[in-house]
Amino acid sequence: VILGEGVKILSIRVFARGASRSVSCLDIPRTFQKKGLIDDAYENYTRIYQDHSDWEEGVEARFRAGLICLEKAKSIQPSNVKKQKMLIDEAWELFDRVENSFFAPLGVMGKAMVHSFRGRRIAEIDELLRAYHDYPGYDTLPILREYLQIASYIWEAEQSMPSGEFIKAVERVLKQFEPESENQQ
Repeated sequence: VILGEGVKILSIRVFARGASRSVSCLDIPRTFQKKGLIDDAYENYTRIYQDHSDWEEGVEARFRAGLICLEKAKSIQPSNVKKQKMLIDEAWELFDRVENSFFAPLGVMGKAMVHSFRGRRIAEIDELLRAYHDYPGYDTLPILREYLQIASYIWEAEQSMPSGEFIKAVERVLKQFEPESENQQ
């Protein structure tokens, strides 16, 4: 040690017992959301996607912020249409940005949820089918298939259609987008 120059460390070793204590940056807003602290969760998701917009965590945070906008819109009194519309529009914008990323099908799913919130069931289904056309091969498509099936069942029930007819039509459309090996089975 030379006085006035500070301390020079030539080598350092850190020993730890057990597993690493690293956590995802998304764990904090998820915890807030689970505890019902929606505004805190939204604020943290926003901070994450602003700071890490091109990272996987940033894109997921943007998607989750959109979901919170929808959740908040559902909790608003029907008389406050302006605030509700503002939140729905914000959710759409967030989902649109997610669609312009490597998580594109999740952005489409978010947009479908906006259509559902607005009571546009056919637009919701069309949006989900569009994901298969625009983003074939994405590993997040199976999530959309399940959502599409549920939306289709709901639409059938609302239309008092013979059970399963619309679902069969949707399944025929989906088969067009499956790899050849899956179609032959």
